[in-house]
Amino acid sequence: MTRGITTNGFWADGYAIVDDLLTDADIALVAASVDYSANRGSMVERAGGCVESAADEYGPLAGEMLLRRCRPIFEEVLGKSLVETFAYWRLYRSGGVLKKHKDRPACEISATVSIQCLPMDQSWPIEIEDLHGRHRSIELRPGSALLYQGHRVSHWRLPFTGASQVQLLFHYVIRDGDYAEHALDGHGEEPVTRLTLD
Repeated sequence: MTRGITTNGFWADGYAIVDDLLTDADIALVAASVDYSANRGSMVERAGGCVESAADEYGPLAGEMLLRRCRPIFEEVLGKSLVETFAYWRLYRSGGVLKKHKDRPACEISATVSIQCLPMDQSWPIEIEDLHGRHRSIELRPGSALLYQGHRVSHWRLPFTGASQVQLLFHYVIRDGDYAEHALDGHGEEPVTRLTLD
């Protein structure tokens, strides 16, 4: 597979687009896993704060495995060595909103990966304000990612008018950077090893 990378000057502007990050099989796995998590009650409902009309899960097994697998791709884009902090996935429903915000230091390097939007012919852009204060509205195909400086780039989503939207989120810090103490999100162990299957 040929992966398309649009850097847009990641370090200068604060973001890059990585097309075709995940395969069709990866996308199907994540979509099915989110559905399973939602049906078994593993996801936390969000109805206030930064996120509304959505449910999400911290550190899901499939997400953590892909977090590690995708790290070398992002390192190639950035020219920096990274350490994982955590993965996250979110299921938005009709009316879902992501309010304008910046992330915590553990999200120094973040990626939001589009997984599934229903109905299939609908697209739900993520809005960002780059490091120059310019507003960008970015549409992502399933399996493609917006890679951005999560703690510096404001990002948000306007009210969702579709039925459902699944996003997979990856977070990293630069290995020898200013936020290296947030590696592994303070758990002191590799993300996959701290998970349990029940």
